[in-house]
Parts: sequence; structure tokens; C-alpha cells
Amino acid sequence: MKYIRIFFLSALFFGVWMGIVYSFQFSNVYIALTSASIAGIVFGFIMAVFSYFSDQRLKKKGIDTSNTNPRQSRKVSVDRTISEVIPICEQAILSLNKAVIKQKDLQTGTIKAKTKMSWKSFGEIIKISTQSVGDNETLIEIKTSPFIPTAVMDYGKGLENVEEIVNYIKSELNGEVIVGS
Repeated sequence: MKYIRIFFLSALFFGVWMGIVYSFQFSNVYIALTSASIAGIVFGFIMAVFSYFSDQRLKKKGIDTSNTNPRQSRKVSVDRTISEVIPICEQAILSLNKAVIKQKDLQTGTIKAKTKMSWKSFGEIIKISTQSVGDNETLIEIKTSPFIPTAVMDYGKGLENVEEIVNYIKSELNGEVIVGS
């Protein structure tokens, strides 16, 4: 169902856009509409196929692909203080491919980072917030969003980044982590 939705939405929007472009190119409206329809169907098919294979790649990594929205968020509870958690979160971000920390505020317990552009996305903005919830217990919230706010698809890159950060934190803390969404 997901791939059918991707097909139809991609085909519709691309087809309409190409219809506008072709209406200026061709004097015959029938040719313009036919060409735009064919372009939309081909583009929608390609987008659905790319999305399917991206999901298969994520599934091989053990990542649930039921929600591949470009905006992702996870909460992780750990039995450590904020001062112990911040360096681990920094290293988790730096373990991502092409990630750079842009801002770190130890007073508020936040880290902001950005990943560079890839063929899947124009880059991601990653924000990690920490909050003390008790003696020696910290809640870590990991959020990613596309660098371009209007992006509606990133082939699971935001999901992959969040899951890699969570897995890094789990491995550094020997699994002493409670993960929530």
C-alpha cells in the first residue's frame, strides 16, 4: 500500500508539473497531456521502486520500515548522568557518515548537528536533547528532520540516522537502555 501511495503521489505531482512545462513546448494539447501522463507514470514507478529497495536495505539492517517519514524522533532512557551521556551522544553523531556537530550546549544538554548531502537527501538536521529525570537517570531525545523543510521523502535516511544513534548509545552503555518512540 505504501509503494502504491508513493507511486500515485509522485506520478500525480510530477505529471502535473510536466503538463505545465509541456503545454508551453507543444502546440497540441493532446500531445502535451499524453507526454505529461507518460512522464508522470514513469517517474512514479521509479520513485516507488527506489523506495522499495531502500526499505529492503533498511530491513537487512534490522530497522522497522513501517514509518520512513523524513522527520524521526526517539526517546532513550539511560542510567547515567547528563555529564556522562553528552560525550556518548557526541560520538554517536560523529559515527554517522558525513555528520558534523554544529552546536553543543552543556547548560541545556543539547547537541545540534548536520549531515551532508547524499543522493537520498539534501542533508539532515539532528538534535539531541537530554533531561535529568531522577538520580543517575537521563532521558535522551533524538530528532532528525530534513535540511530542506519541504522534503517529503528521504528514502529512510532520517530513520537510519536515528536508529544508528540509538544503537551506538546502546552499545556504549552495554544495553542498559530503555527505548521509546
